[in-house]
Amino acid sequence: MRKNGKKEKAFVLMSLIAILMFIGSKNFIPDLVGAFALKKGEIMEGNEDDMDKHLLKRRVDELKFQRKGVNQGEDGESERLIPNLSVRVEDGKMLIDFTLENVSDQTIVLSFSSGQKYDFWIYNDQNNLLYQWSEGKMFTMALETIPLQPNERLVFNESWDFIGRNGKKVNEKGVFQIVFQITGTIEGEGKINVNREDLKDSISIDTRENTNDEKNH
Repeated sequence: MRKNGKKEKAFVLMSLIAILMFIGSKNFIPDLVGAFALKKGEIMEGNEDDMDKHLLKRRVDELKFQRKGVNQGEDGESERLIPNLSVRVEDGKMLIDFTLENVSDQTIVLSFSSGQKYDFWIYNDQNNLLYQWSEGKMFTMALETIPLQPNERLVFNESWDFIGRNGKKVNEKGVFQIVFQITGTIEGEGKINVNREDLKDSISIDTRENTNDEKNH
């Protein structure tokens, strides 16, 4: 009995010391609340081990939620557009195919301030601009929107006849860099997390040995 009494006194003394130490800390209130506060209406039952497990699980869930908020939408689905550019040379022409796919679960609306929906540039291996699709073209001034439904693709097909900006024929054999860009802006129904970089893609093609090797960038 005496031993138990001494243990109880020692426990009480250690508890008082711990309380005093906590009170002396500036972070006492936030730490205490952050560690043990329960949601309104929530009841904690069980022993200390159950409490520790409960609090640990809650902290893990909070970290998962925070990470999801950075990389994903509220529903856990990735919200973005995926561009894809492919290029090949056939019958003396460079054929250019660009697709933009909505891989989210929400409708994404592309808004355009004119009749121009896209543009593309072609460079040689010295990074000199050989051709720009929109150069010298006139476009109607009218607002237009294109809704892109989930899993829907927007497709543009173009070609270049190897005539440069100076009106002269460009040698078909060489290394070319093609950059394709959607010229609209992004609107969304709900909270959409889309990067402007997702509206463009680039690729290089080596036609010197008729290999049609393509490299995405």
